[in-house]
Amino acid sequence: MLMINGYTFSEYSPMFWYCTRKKSRNCQAKARTDGVGNLRFLQENHTHEPPEYHVTASGHYVKISGARDFAGEAL
Repeated sequence: MLMINGYTFSEYSPMFWYCTRKKSRNCQAKARTDGVGNLRFLQENHTHEPPEYHVTASGHYVKISGARDFAGEAL
C-alpha cells in the first residue's frame, strides 16, 4: 500500500498504483513509481475525502470507519 497526502493507493503492478477507492467511489486517482519506490507521476483527482487513520504506538495505521449500531445504522 502507498499513502500520498493522506490518500491510499493499491499496487496494480510494480510501478502502477490506483486509489483504494477506485471501485467503490469510481475514483480515477493514480500514481506511478519507478519500481524502487520513487514517485514519478501523480494524478490526484480524487472523488472523495481521504480516509481517516489512527497510528498505533508501534507505528501501524488502523483505518477508522464510521461508527454503526447493531442494525447497521450510522451513529
